Amino acid sequence: MMSRNLPGLIYPLDLARAKQSLSGHIPVRGMGRLQALLGEGNEGDVWVDLQFGSDERGHPGIQGTVRVDLGLVCQRCLETVPFCVESQVRLNIVSAGDQETFQRITPGFEPVVAAEGEPMPLSDIVEDELLLALPMAPMHAEGMCGISDKYVSTGSPWEERKNPFAALATGSLSG
Repeated sequence: MMSRNLPGLIYPLDLARAKQSLSGHIPVRGMGRLQALLGEGNEGDVWVDLQFGSDERGHPGIQGTVRVDLGLVCQRCLETVPFCVESQVRLNIVSAGDQETFQRITPGFEPVVAAEGEPMPLSDIVEDELLLALPMAPMHAEGMCGISDKYVSTGSPWEERKNPFAALATGSLSG
């Protein structure tokens, strides 16, 4: 079992055949797609605990957990909202170009494509799982949002407004 110092590149099929485990931390700062969705001050690490092996059907796979505390951008006030992301990883490793295996993915698992003998960035697998676990529109809880009262309307959205064309209805148009 490896711990703490996780490799940057892994060989998923080799790890699955050897039934290896990886546990440790990966910095968030190296995950560009995830960084684009975060508020300020996200310098933490993702906790990774992955077991490589075979699933119940004998397909090579990855199972485990990834967890991180993030500051997402609230879609109401655009301030940072703290959010804990934890995702259960359940992946079948599929060889590139093996369409037959795609048809037989174990229920409850998702495919991850890995070429035989080719390395794959571990952070890409972890980042994909985190992105899928994020809420579509993160927001503070009701009443906790930092949105200013000056941006909140107090009037009814259905107030009667004077129609600027009402005068035309009573007058006649001359040509």
